[in-house]
Amino acid sequence: MITKSRNVRILCVGMAIGASLGLASGVLADKPAAPKDDLPWQDARMLADVLERVKHDYVNPVDDHQLLQAAIRGMVSSLDPYSAYLDGDEYDEVKISSSGQYSGVGIEVSMEDEEVVVVSPFEGSPAAAAGTTPGRHRDD
Repeated sequence: MITKSRNVRILCVGMAIGASLGLASGVLADKPAAPKDDLPWQDARMLADVLERVKHDYVNPVDDHQLLQAAIRGMVSSLDPYSAYLDGDEYDEVKISSSGQYSGVGIEVSMEDEEVVVVSPFEGSPAAAAGTTPGRHRDD
């Protein structure tokens, strides 16, 4: 009887160890590989060298900020046709145009014969409330 209970214990311990090893290897297999480097330093150095060369050797003077902004725009736009880098002002404009709110008098205008012509006032805008109508408007 002692042998039978010993065998059952050994079997249970073996199953527990087997299950643990099976689960542990699955967990280890799911662990992402550690990144080699956060930033490829040789490429970053090349970027810095190119920026310096353009700054010193380009035919016209180039502003550092403007040059870096252009580099960032090029980097992001090269990812796909839908990606673009927006500076703070551009981002604010996109937020306004996508929020459905705007500031202004609320009219659509066009140029005809070098004159600004009202195409239409926006519904609910200050221009509509003031009674602005489409067409040319003259004060004389």
